Amino acid sequence: MVSIVGNRNRYARIRAVREAARDNAFENLLLAGAKRIDGFAAYLVTENGEIFSSLNRRVKKLSAGTKPSGYKFVGLHDKNGVSYKHVHRLVAQAFIPNPNRLPEVNHKNGNKADNKASNLEWVTRSGNACHALNTGLNKQIGLTSCKAKLNAEQVKQIYKIKGSCRRIGIKFGVSAQTVWNIKNYVTYKEVLR
Repeated sequence: MVSIVGNRNRYARIRAVREAARDNAFENLLLAGAKRIDGFAAYLVTENGEIFSSLNRRVKKLSAGTKPSGYKFVGLHDKNGVSYKHVHRLVAQAFIPNPNRLPEVNHKNGNKADNKASNLEWVTRSGNACHALNTGLNKQIGLTSCKAKLNAEQVKQIYKIKGSCRRIGIKFGVSAQTVWNIKNYVTYKEVLR
């Protein structure tokens, strides 16, 4: 009987030492600037986009997966199971103020794997789309472009109107080139089908 009780005490001491070391490592990360992830108290995020877990008996840096779209993600465990979160959103929520409650996070340099806080900013959906277009990440044209000045009805009117491209363009507030592109089925094809 003594040996069983002795082993339990020994294991309890070992567990307590490991848990103290884990708590100390977790505290050191907090002192170094890491922040707790909202809703997931056992996890920390750093400004460099690193995610740490204190589940189990040690602090562990998580390896992020990569979605087909190029975004990094991690699985965070809580009482409800696993929640998969984008790393860039976790970093932005922890380190970038969002007083205007903008809905999306943009990678300034266009690199979806670069999740440093200095590379992220809160933006509107159209601002994010424009950034992707301006940096060449997305080559949208026509109605889907964030720079579109015309709606579908205006495009149909331009296609049917007779006259010079210059005068039609002035009437609709677009360039003569845009009118020519519509009349020659170069842009806004989805409207003219």
